[in-house]
Amino acid sequence: MLIQAQSVLTHSTFQADIDALPITLTTAPTAAIAGVIMTLTLRFRLAVWLGWIILTIACGLFTLLSPTTTTAERIGYMILMGVGTGILFPALQFAAQAGQRDEDVGFATSTFVFIRSLGQTFGVALGGVIFQNQWDKNLATDIANNTLPATFQIPGNEADGAVLSLLQLPPDVLETVKWLYSDSLRAIWIFFVPLAGIAFLLSLLMRDYSLDKVLNSKQAFEESKSAAESAQV
Repeated sequence: MLIQAQSVLTHSTFQADIDALPITLTTAPTAAIAGVIMTLTLRFRLAVWLGWIILTIACGLFTLLSPTTTTAERIGYMILMGVGTGILFPALQFAAQAGQRDEDVGFATSTFVFIRSLGQTFGVALGGVIFQNQWDKNLATDIANNTLPATFQIPGNEADGAVLSLLQLPPDVLETVKWLYSDSLRAIWIFFVPLAGIAFLLSLLMRDYSLDKVLNSKQAFEESKSAAESAQV
């Protein structure tokens, strides 16, 4: 979202951080509310479904972002993204833990956290590659159509660093470059929409385990034993 704000909207780094607030200010509260609701209902499956539905819709709406998108539309799209990711943050972890045997809960949790971190890393890397390839393709098309001067030779791997000097471009060139950034970023969301949709379809196969169970792990037993011994002393 930072590169979207700095390139398409030609905002400064500080302004771009402010533009990202609709996501950052909704993700954590939504995660907390979702966690409380799942704790009270002792069910997680509906939360997972709802999270993936909202996230898929948000990714689809992000494909509509362009230099002509209004501020209200942009904020609305980002709030949806924050809500979707916020719901999934605790819901997926509950899903990973609910069906495990007591002695496997710790392994399931650590494996889930590792896979989620790995997925975030691959997501950033894939997004960068998609953006760079689409940028190079769109740039070649714009130069061939004479909508950009042939001297504008910025490869895709340098496009994110070029946002700081966009305001130095002539107005007509700047307008074309804004659309170049927008169209290149759109390819990322087009790629992630079906991934989110597939994740939702796979979540329909989840079993509806109850969260109402006592964890009788070895650690819990030893802690109870130590407490009992202390009480006797």
